[in-house]
Amino acid sequence: MSTSKRDTRKRIAEYLGQGMSREETYHRLQGGVFSDRNLATIIAASPDPALVDANKWKVRLMRIVSFLQVLLGLFVGWQIGTPIGEGTAVLCSLLMALIPSLMFWGFLRNSINAYNAYILVQLLQIPPQTKMLIDGGWETPVGWAGMAITLSLISYAFGLRRLLFPSMGIFSARSSKDGEYVFA
Repeated sequence: MSTSKRDTRKRIAEYLGQGMSREETYHRLQGGVFSDRNLATIIAASPDPALVDANKWKVRLMRIVSFLQVLLGLFVGWQIGTPIGEGTAVLCSLLMALIPSLMFWGFLRNSINAYNAYILVQLLQIPPQTKMLIDGGWETPVGWAGMAITLSLISYAFGLRRLLFPSMGIFSARSSKDGEYVFA
């Protein structure tokens, strides 16, 4: 039986790496330091190398989009900070690229948290874009293009998240009507 949370996480990675099914891993570690719900969520959030490999081009496209957002953050930060001073330009560039860089790192690690954060950040862009469209951007194709790109990125990230982590619901592992956790 696992004595610590770190040890349990290592065992999950070890068992899944050996090819053990998620259900068997869950039943072996059940009753340890994690509650059943947390254990099921950790197991469901672990990337399956076969699924990552099967969808490698989709994952690569997500990484490319994320890297382009890092570059865009650097550029926009530089443009904002340059009128104030060179040091400010560097600081603004680094700050503007921080969140996209963390997401890019998460995509490199195939972390479900990166997909969740990416979807959340993209969802947070919808209200300002909608306000811009309502305030007179209806005629400009830039406003519509921005909204279309945002909705496309949300759909793509959510679809890829569902492909790579089929056992995950929105926030936790999927469960059946009788409360048992279901692993794909």
